[in-house]
Amino acid sequence: MSSITSLTPASVLVERTGRGLRWLRQRLALSISLVILIIWAIGALIGPTVLYYQPLQQNINDSLQAPGSAHFWGADKLGRDIFARVIDGGRITLPAGLIAVLASAIIGIFIGALAGYSGGGWDEALMRLTDVFLAFPTVILAMAVAAALGPSVINAIVTIAVVGWPNYARVTRGLVLSMKRSEFVEAARSIGSPHWRILFRTILPNCLGSLVILATLDFGNAILLFAGLSFLGLGPAPETAEWGRMIADGIEYSDQWWVSAFPGLAIFTTLISLNFIGDGLRDWLDPRSRRR
Repeated sequence: MSSITSLTPASVLVERTGRGLRWLRQRLALSISLVILIIWAIGALIGPTVLYYQPLQQNINDSLQAPGSAHFWGADKLGRDIFARVIDGGRITLPAGLIAVLASAIIGIFIGALAGYSGGGWDEALMRLTDVFLAFPTVILAMAVAAALGPSVINAIVTIAVVGWPNYARVTRGLVLSMKRSEFVEAARSIGSPHWRILFRTILPNCLGSLVILATLDFGNAILLFAGLSFLGLGPAPETAEWGRMIADGIEYSDQWWVSAFPGLAIFTTLISLNFIGDGLRDWLDPRSRRR
């Protein structure tokens, strides 16, 4: 009796927290990735308010100054501090990638769920529309859409959403097709639940695990595509501190490697971290992996 009463909500929370920490310790790469991503997120949130240099602060006397005591990561052609600009660039690149992924997921999940659950003509029409978008190389289609809309942060986000939703539609359709004949779905139908309730309250919640993993991995792709559009001049304004744009600014200064190397390092570490986090989520959502 005492062993039962001792299982308070607080003790259960402590036990689950300890189990989660042990699981993280067993996966060193995932733990390091989480730390790196948290550092970038904190830097994007509060970095520009505590840094000595401002991202747009110019000093021609420090033009292309190498990394040192004055400028930790060096300075660009206008004497702007690279470290301050990389930290500030996270305030644009990270939210832009996140918003683009959320928009892609909402559009793709809705279309894929409708196609998979409805079947018949709706399924055929929506999947052929999806195939049209998938037929074009992602980068080429993104360049065409961004060029048509014009260079800006909002247009770049819209572009990524336009080229990204078909992947979610395909995955969601497959998941819905595999679940709509399940026993719990048949039970919901037998008690007279409306179709919208079965789809959005019964089927889709059971698909969220796979879709969250897909969105986590796609977050890195969205950041890379956003940086690529900025690199080509189809993103934020030229003076904006954005990682892809900073790399483009450093192309003509090959001897001054720090101008483009540190923004590239920011993109690289973010993408690698998101890939490890996506793999970790997949393992965590797999019951067989959690028992190890």
